[in-house]
Amino acid sequence: MSITGILSVDYGVNDVEVCARFYRDFGLKEIFSGPHGSDFSLPDGSSVRLRRADDHSLPTPFEDAPGIRQVTWAVDSKESLRKLSTSISTDREVALLENDAISFVDDAGLPTVLQVAQLIPVNSPAGPSQCAWAC
Repeated sequence: MSITGILSVDYGVNDVEVCARFYRDFGLKEIFSGPHGSDFSLPDGSSVRLRRADDHSLPTPFEDAPGIRQVTWAVDSKESLRKLSTSISTDREVALLENDAISFVDDAGLPTVLQVAQLIPVNSPAGPSQCAWAC
């Protein structure tokens, strides 16, 4: 069974534009922008989703502050997802979702999704000499 990486991260934020500017400045590709949120894609096919902290499409916050609301992890196969679901369900409730996915709340209280998805391998040519923060 294999979790292969982060597929998406959803944030609830107080100022969508300030947070979106951070991700644009960081180099992420903005694929949606509106008054209530922005979505960004990464080269591996994963995404970051920003929404206003009071957006009802987001899971309930697990802490009393703006921040992460849900993490979705990519899983390599339906069989891996089935095994993970069986293991996770021994000590918590697991919900079956559409699109070959399950959801549950992790030990820290964070809503978490595991979804069958294939991330795109990314080979970055950047080394320390290409990074702006390198000495």
